[in-house]
Amino acid sequence: MLITAVIGFFGVAGVHRFVLGHVGMGLLYLFTAGLCFIGTIVDVINYKRLAFEYNIKEAQQAHAIVMAQSGNYGDSGGYGV
Repeated sequence: MLITAVIGFFGVAGVHRFVLGHVGMGLLYLFTAGLCFIGTIVDVINYKRLAFEYNIKEAQQAHAIVMAQSGNYGDSGGYGV
């Protein structure tokens, strides 16, 4: 995530937002040069939070798929998830 955010300084701004699935923000960064580089700087500082939020979303989707395939969707199995 950090590498793609840093690419915004030297290449195409907003690549990291496209990777995260934030297409609207990616287009905004692309057309405004990373909001005049201020948005890119903020994202470079906050890259860990952005990556963590993305990983949580992906883990929830994977959990839902596994539970749906096992036939236990909606039943947490006592784990409180």
